[in-house]
Amino acid sequence: MSKLGELLKSERIKKQIDFDTITEKTRISEEILLRLEAGEFSRLPSYVHARNFVKTYSNFLKLEPEEVDALFDEECTKESFYREIHYVSSPVTHEPIDRKSPAGFVAALIIVIVLVIAGVYFFMSMKNNNAMVKKETKISITESAPEQNDSEPQNVIPQAEPMDNTTVISPDVVESPDAPARTADNATSAVQPAPAPQTAQPLPATMPAPSPGMKAVVLTFSDVCWVNIEIDNGTVYDFIAEKGIERTVEFKEHFILNLGNAAVAEVHDKTTRYRGFGEYRKPVKNLRFSYDASGKLIYQRQN
Repeated sequence: MSKLGELLKSERIKKQIDFDTITEKTRISEEILLRLEAGEFSRLPSYVHARNFVKTYSNFLKLEPEEVDALFDEECTKESFYREIHYVSSPVTHEPIDRKSPAGFVAALIIVIVLVIAGVYFFMSMKNNNAMVKKETKISITESAPEQNDSEPQNVIPQAEPMDNTTVISPDVVESPDAPARTADNATSAVQPAPAPQTAQPLPATMPAPSPGMKAVVLTFSDVCWVNIEIDNGTVYDFIAEKGIERTVEFKEHFILNLGNAAVAEVHDKTTRYRGFGEYRKPVKNLRFSYDASGKLIYQRQN
């Protein structure tokens, strides 16, 4: 029994708050809330997701942060997310057979048939369990467990078109080629309408001045999106961006961008705009942004 899960559940019942209200305020789906209350933290996509969901939910319920952190550290560690599947084969027994007796031959034949059937059933069961585990690890950030995209690394995609401040050409939103189609599993989660297409606006004539020796770009979001940024100096930012928000990112050499809603984010500087990193409400990870030798903003998807 999870002490932290029981604490979250009892506090919600005590305050008589329904899941629809919590989902509207925290952007956490009902399915994930149920997993938090059940203490099933290892079924979330990663340790970072589990900690952030618990922190958001407990802050909404106005619980003591120190008590929540202590219970979370006791019940959930990073090692909880290293799943391993151990295959166990059925033991094969060898019994002496009286070849002179038909009854012994029949008994041996029956044993062999039973072992073959048991082996086939065991293999199919393990295969189905393996498929279920892989499926459960793919959970959307704002829905049930977001999918992890393990496709092969790609070169710079898509190539952004240069932009000036007088004539603006809107680059097409490029859907991620390896993003899977929406399935019935997604329909069980909280559904939000896709944002309406927007006409690209001119790039700003000025950019926020970065610190000495640093570079700067601007992130904008057309809808709610979970964001994780790793700066080259080791600083990590993890937050949920609201619709219409802008964030300036300062870095020296590069930064890594992870998104929970790939279709709603845009990255730009004075001359270049990148958008359309994947499908709506689908995650994309390990987008490495930097400047090339000519001073142009580029990005690559890493492993």
